[in-house]
Amino acid sequence: MFFGGGADSGTVGNSNVVGGFFGAVTFALAVIGFWPRAASDGVGSPVAEDQVRAAVRYLARETLAYWREQAKARRIMMPAPARVSWRWASPDVAVPVEELAGDGSPLLLLSDGLVSRLRREVYEVLPEPGRVVILGGPGAGKTATMLLLLIDVLTERADAVKAGLADVEGDPVPVWLTLGGWNPNEVGLLQHAAMVLNRNYPGLVAYAGPGSAAELLRAGRVALFLDGLDEMPEGLRGPALERIDQVTSGVRLVLTSRPDEFRAASRLHRLWNAAVIELQPIDVDHACDFLLFQQTVERRREWQKVTDHMRDNRDGVVAETLRIPLALSLARDTYTHTDAHPADLLTHETPDGLLKHLLTRLLQIAYPSPNERAHAVRWLSWIAENLNGQRDIRWWDIPVWMTAGNLRLGPARRIALWLAFGSMVGLVGRVFGPVFVFLVGPMFVLFFGLLIQLMSRIDRPPAAFTFRGPTREQLGRMVIRWLVSGLLSGFLGWLVFGFTGGSALGLTVGLTVGLVDLMNLWKRPLPETKAVSPVEVHSKDFRGTVVVGLMVGLVGGQMIGLMVGFAAGFVDGLIGWLFGGLMIGILAGFAVGVGPAAKLAWLECLWALRGTPVRFIPLLQSALERQVLRQAGAVYQFRHAALQDLLAPRGPTLPSKERDVQDSEP
Repeated sequence: MFFGGGADSGTVGNSNVVGGFFGAVTFALAVIGFWPRAASDGVGSPVAEDQVRAAVRYLARETLAYWREQAKARRIMMPAPARVSWRWASPDVAVPVEELAGDGSPLLLLSDGLVSRLRREVYEVLPEPGRVVILGGPGAGKTATMLLLLIDVLTERADAVKAGLADVEGDPVPVWLTLGGWNPNEVGLLQHAAMVLNRNYPGLVAYAGPGSAAELLRAGRVALFLDGLDEMPEGLRGPALERIDQVTSGVRLVLTSRPDEFRAASRLHRLWNAAVIELQPIDVDHACDFLLFQQTVERRREWQKVTDHMRDNRDGVVAETLRIPLALSLARDTYTHTDAHPADLLTHETPDGLLKHLLTRLLQIAYPSPNERAHAVRWLSWIAENLNGQRDIRWWDIPVWMTAGNLRLGPARRIALWLAFGSMVGLVGRVFGPVFVFLVGPMFVLFFGLLIQLMSRIDRPPAAFTFRGPTREQLGRMVIRWLVSGLLSGFLGWLVFGFTGGSALGLTVGLTVGLVDLMNLWKRPLPETKAVSPVEVHSKDFRGTVVVGLMVGLVGGQMIGLMVGFAAGFVDGLIGWLFGGLMIGILAGFAVGVGPAAKLAWLECLWALRGTPVRFIPLLQSALERQVLRQAGAVYQFRHAALQDLLAPRGPTLPSKERDVQDSEP
């Protein structure tokens, strides 16, 4: 084809044949790669037992450290936890205590108690594997109760390991999963759990590869703490309860939900062999003691007026509202460290009005500056509206919400963008001439504009890059691969394209192999990697996108620069390198390797051009530090669902003006 007598005259046809062949192969691989898979609870290939034990120790250590920090950040433990009690749920959702023992033997289960003793009184008393359902109304403390139980279980486990009780290492490690983002019709529960574990605890992959989280689930080494069945869409709760019942028969389970939502889901499918308990309002006297705890003289005198009113009017608005753990903690947090007088709590006529007042004060204290508060509330409201009732704020979903319809630019901004692109294309006029600038240039800009628009619609999960140097053994293997691949491809290129093409091809292939080796190394997490936070996931994903873009740009720029340089000289080669690297290579690299972090930054720039500036990660991180949001692994959540509902009274819209927070209109 290339060396025969008709090679010169048949070059175009021959290249079309080769191009068509590789195009067909590429299309086949693309179809295979993107072909939809059915939902399955298959969780990967087996892992060696010693690797499983190492992964379990890592998971237990990191989970305890992470959730202890979260309990402190959420102020669940400080200055002292409220005394929340529980009792056995009503017969329409809970079976009698004596029927939970599979062998008919009596269980030493209590019919009521304190949540601080839930591990000893319920969790450890149930026969293996054990299922606990925690019910409670809005603000009743379901999430806090499950968090305290998780910490208690892990603390007891850590103390037993320190004491030398080796058999405790076989006990399952509780891990936290929020159910709001899970669709049981598309993804199996264990598959979803493995994905969340690998994302939140990247060190698991370092112990036993990508299948370590799946093996822990398969072997029953993990206890699933599932938060928020009620936060799922109504049509998914029944199927979710069915999948949970089916795939967790040998797994310890704790589930939280509001009573009505759990009752409705249970009519579609039962969760068998479950101890169903319901949280109770806080006793008025205990609530008063909680408000007075460690108050100084002047502030204690002011709080005493409130607590005296609560004791004298136990059925009144203040007593009824502050018996809810959410309202009680908000009252303490928003009135203890400010100049406002706690007696203001006595002026409200309804529990809903008082709770709304407390939530509004939370935002006013978190953002003292009116301008700052208006900006934050504007965008937090937009986020709350776009969640559509779900509770997890996955920052990588934000680019999906920033739809193309909201990115329309005015004529002046469009002309400015085209002029900027046109000036970049004009740099290549010296090498490729005016034909390229005026004909191919606009086509090139249009192509990459369409490519970036297409990539902005593709939803990809965030990735992680951990930069580190290779070991001596790894470096030796890399150098051998670089030399062999570069020399071999250079020799073949010399036979086909001559010295110029062979040299460019050899150097390019060698560099490509080396960069791929480095990227594979950087994608592998270290064993000491800590549990992640949302801002860490964002920074690592953005770092990975930049690395892929620069590497692809370096390879493409080198090849074009070498070929032009060999043929036309150093100056033209340098211009070709700049063109290939900066305009083709880097843009193509970012399009190929773009992740949600880079996509978010790109769309933020477009929003700034249309006069709506915002930076979401600093906004969310600031709200977290100000106790407006909380975090659960790699996702944010509003401090409570009531705050999210307060900020999202409408359907999803694009914010059009700043919104301030007032008592009358949040």
